[in-house]
Amino acid sequence: QLEDPESEGLDFKRLYRMCRELLLVTSEVALRGCLTEFIDHELIALRQASDGSGEVLYVPLDEAGLKRALADLEAIKTAELGEA
Repeated sequence: QLEDPESEGLDFKRLYRMCRELLLVTSEVALRGCLTEFIDHELIALRQASDGSGEVLYVPLDEAGLKRALADLEAIKTAELGEA
């Protein structure tokens, strides 16, 4: 979303293909099950694509919130690498 603010989000079917190729899930139902906690806690959201092609996932934060979250994650990663 930060790289392309005009993007609606990540196409669900694309995410499913990526996860399946990495052997993370075996079905769309399994992927939806994995995403349930993230959706329930409003960390990600699903909506219909404007062109009607299916669902897209997005992070329901504004640009400033996304940048803060990314900075926090990078700080955690840096701290973990420093401990290793």
